[in-house]
Amino acid sequence: MDFKKLLAGGLVAAMSVSTLSGCATTSSGGAESLTINTTTEPPELNSVLTTSSGSMDVLRQCMDGLVILDANNEAQPGAAASWDQVANDDGTVTYTFHMQEDGVWSNGTPVTAADFEFALDLLFNPAYGAAYAGTWAPYFVGAEDMMAALNADTGALDQAAYDAALASKGWDAVDDKTFTITTTSSYPFFIKLLAFVNFLPVNQAFYEEVGADNYAKDADKLIYNGAFNITEWQHEDHITFAKSDTYWDADAINLKGATFRMIKDDNTSKNEFVAGNLDETPVSGEVASQLKEQGYDILNYSDGSSWYLEFNCNVPGTNNAKVRKALTLGVDAQSFIDNIVQNESVVATSFTPAAIANGEFKELVGDLTVRSTDYTEAKALLEEGLAEEGMTVADLKLVMIADDTTTAQKYATFVQEQLKTNLGVQITINSMPYKSRIAAMQSGDFSLVFAGWGPDYDDPMTFLDLFYSTSGNNHGGYASTQYDALVDAAKAELDVDARNDIMVQIEQLIATDYPIGVIYQRSVSYVQTDAAEGLVRKAFNDINIRYVK
Repeated sequence: MDFKKLLAGGLVAAMSVSTLSGCATTSSGGAESLTINTTTEPPELNSVLTTSSGSMDVLRQCMDGLVILDANNEAQPGAAASWDQVANDDGTVTYTFHMQEDGVWSNGTPVTAADFEFALDLLFNPAYGAAYAGTWAPYFVGAEDMMAALNADTGALDQAAYDAALASKGWDAVDDKTFTITTTSSYPFFIKLLAFVNFLPVNQAFYEEVGADNYAKDADKLIYNGAFNITEWQHEDHITFAKSDTYWDADAINLKGATFRMIKDDNTSKNEFVAGNLDETPVSGEVASQLKEQGYDILNYSDGSSWYLEFNCNVPGTNNAKVRKALTLGVDAQSFIDNIVQNESVVATSFTPAAIANGEFKELVGDLTVRSTDYTEAKALLEEGLAEEGMTVADLKLVMIADDTTTAQKYATFVQEQLKTNLGVQITINSMPYKSRIAAMQSGDFSLVFAGWGPDYDDPMTFLDLFYSTSGNNHGGYASTQYDALVDAAKAELDVDARNDIMVQIEQLIATDYPIGVIYQRSVSYVQTDAAEGLVRKAFNDINIRYVK
């Protein structure tokens, strides 16, 4: 929850706040700055297009949506100073946002309602290719009509249909300081949802000046309206932030700056932390044990993410649900936690984690994926599924893509060894940078991948609509009319109990068709110095430096 969204395969993680015994109270970057290891290069800083938690971790520091989340994940004024809502007779709801009077971009131009209108126009323009667009469109009046103007078969845009939909869209810059959004129904989570990065503003004049192909590709190809500005982006190495003196709430920001480093290797990050060059870094189980022996406090936090094998449903072998289920059951998830993760993570028995809805939905779902260390049935299921495809185990040629971080390599190797030992399946690992792995997933260039998904908002649907047939985040190409119908029904259902019943059915279908095979729900281990007091590391709001004391 990257987090929210696609997470880095390893240690780009959600972490909480505490103190570290035995460390200095000043920051490694100076008394008024922090240096944090985020492990990976952000793949995409275009807020409309991004699906990556690594990118969101960066954008959260330098951009404000209409609302922002405080340290307790509650919505607070952001670019909008206030808002109100009206329930309409047709069941829709209209929100009116009143912009901050002194909101300003880093280039000195005012932040206006038009910046938010332009961002939503881009988001729901089907030719623009925003992966999340199909996820959010059902909530905004007119958005689905805009999306429908693109012919799915030819990829051609019906301009007349698109123009008609655009003319009746449910968002409008009434004037510079007034922005309205009309939603298709009443959604309790909607205001908090607007803190999500896809709803950040885009200044049209600047966007057009630098050009769509260059926008957000470097520090000077993006302007900022948040508490910090990016002053340097050395790709694959670090990003540096400086406090914005023109930010509307600058007096509330204590931190003068921060550096996000991109250290992939566990031992390197450990050594940098011990040497005083990092104020915070995630740690693997092995490194955590080493640091604990040296007297450091190891902190843990459940980040609300679910980790799983995602299968390409359109390649030989993994196009069969029985094969996908067998491969899932061929991995000893508890052994993975005990020997590789080595922290408080738990085995997943369904997709939506207990962190959502205070665990109440998880109780309704129960345990759907039940494992055994006797792999006889899994082997038989594998052979049966392969036979249906005219294949044998020897014919199954799987390529597993993975990040090139130390931890991601350990994860991939574990899965490789498990499938070989328990099922006799040989897989090849293709390691690549996080950015390349995301691109490979989006293009469907994989057989399977150890992927993670974190929540964008506190509702099961933030997980359960992921495999909708037209979802831009449905990388494995799973398509089920039953699944789509259930998601549509859940989004339209206003009765809480009836909606939960539908969503339980979605979980049951995932555990039948296996577009993914759940492995574990993550707790993250990390270390930090006293200088990082107030740093927010929570589901829906990771990472956030604005509250550092």
